[in-house]
Amino acid sequence: MLKTLRRAINDLVVQYVTTKLQTGEPVEVAFMAREMSLTLIDTVMDQDEKYQGPLLAQIIGSLGNEYLERRGLLQNGRRDN
Repeated sequence: MLKTLRRAINDLVVQYVTTKLQTGEPVEVAFMAREMSLTLIDTVMDQDEKYQGPLLAQIIGSLGNEYLERRGLLQNGRRDN
């Protein structure tokens, strides 16, 4: 059975971090986040121009929602405050 894309990405990130730690190099989370965001933008830019804006908006919204849900500030798609 194939891994989900999310699981495959997580495995790759764990491998990257593990290698850094084994070599004594610092793990720069901001750098990793930038690299991941560049990959998302590459994916957006590969789409037809008319879909790029809505796709980017969906990505940004998904990031925000996931963060709020994990912080316990958003449940069932609604803010608690």
